Amino acid sequence: MTTGLQTRQYWGFVQKHSIETVLEELMSDDQEEYPALLPYYKRAAVMPVYWANKSQKFYVAADVLWKAQKSDLEERLGYGDEFSLAAAFGDGLFGMICGLSLELNLKACIVGLGKKSPEHHNLNSLATTADFNFGPYAGYARITTEYIYWYGKYPVPKEKQNNGSLWDIVYRLGLKPKPKVGSILERSIDVRREECEVNWENFRTVTESLRLHYRAIRDKHMKGGGKLAF
Repeated sequence: MTTGLQTRQYWGFVQKHSIETVLEELMSDDQEEYPALLPYYKRAAVMPVYWANKSQKFYVAADVLWKAQKSDLEERLGYGDEFSLAAAFGDGLFGMICGLSLELNLKACIVGLGKKSPEHHNLNSLATTADFNFGPYAGYARITTEYIYWYGKYPVPKEKQNNGSLWDIVYRLGLKPKPKVGSILERSIDVRREECEVNWENFRTVTESLRLHYRAIRDKHMKGGGKLAF
């Protein structure tokens, strides 16, 4: 049983030290009761289960949106012709939700490897840190990254010099033929390579592969006597 004095002393320790130092203290044999005493945000930052659970919530949200945009839900909700779930889907909302789920899943793996979660959303970069390989879906990850940064929530990139144009990326990856100078620029995100399309099938396939990677990290951690919560 932890005394009130021990609790106050430990909270003082938490406030003065980095997450890495706190984690090392947490994992020591004589401090196993302390995780419950950590402030939530510090505990969540170093425990993979928090990242994985949040990823799962976005996964379910993406599933619901994918199915809803192919249904008559907007009519049953009374929106009529003023709103279209299919239009919301086409504007990048679905891709952004998928991207956020993958980002959180990757960060769960990163934290599970004992690393600090990076403060960015670049899926391919996060995959490198997580020791995960997107394989043929690297283009999908590159495009979905843009959905997270801007295409799922803004009409234009926030910082053009950093994010560029989503369509430029599509052309550069060879997913869609670039229009000739002077022709009408088709702004559809239809792409030619199936594994790069922002759809449910690709999202589910990548998620399943990422979950296997997460479980492998968890099993190795547990076998080594680790005490992180997965």
